[in-house]
Amino acid sequence: MILKQDVKKKYSESELNSVLEFWNSMGMVKHGAETKIFARVKKSIQSRQIDISELKVAIKNYSIILKDATYYFKYKWNLADFIWNGNSNFGKFLPEGKHFMNYPPFLNEEVVEVKIIEEPKKPKMIIVLPVAKMLDLIKINELYNALIIEFQSMDYQTYLQTEHWLHFRLEALKGAGHKCRMCNADSALSVHHNNYSNRGRETFNDVIVLCGECHAKFHGKREQHGQTNKTKNQS
Repeated sequence: MILKQDVKKKYSESELNSVLEFWNSMGMVKHGAETKIFARVKKSIQSRQIDISELKVAIKNYSIILKDATYYFKYKWNLADFIWNGNSNFGKFLPEGKHFMNYPPFLNEEVVEVKIIEEPKKPKMIIVLPVAKMLDLIKINELYNALIIEFQSMDYQTYLQTEHWLHFRLEALKGAGHKCRMCNADSALSVHHNNYSNRGRETFNDVIVLCGECHAKFHGKREQHGQTNKTKNQS
């Protein structure tokens, strides 16, 4: 992930531009070459001596996971934050990273071999060689659907103790910068469900991070709204 050498490598503009072109080719959040975001990208790659070939592998894996409609992870970073926003996000999508290792189609994959081929007077080319076949997607979908049914049928408090929810909750807190979405408080935080229809396959649109005080107010408004509707129905 980080180049280990005494003398720092000076990346050329063509090498840095190749990262932007590769990112934009994945069809996620696109950036221009003259934006502040790309300036941050170049600075991060250079200062942290990030291996560009590994970065491209992580970008490819992130794109696969993000576009999978059956998988819960839907957080979209821009390229600069994907590389670094206080920690190495892209490292989580390398073969040894947690998002790569927890993604069902990759669970039985061997480590992906990455080779760099350099030809005289030509830019470096990256070739990713998968060394094992992906799991049977039909079987994966069957297992996934069975798991969703189990999540939705179990007691809510039991669901909140599942490994899936605990992992999703942590990602939601990170996505909110560990701050309440209503008042920016950074203590006593909860990840509140806006609805329960997607239990087991939540996206970040289904939840909101709230501090204890705002959480109580939110429930108070909901209860007041429910009491108002009850009164109207009785009248």
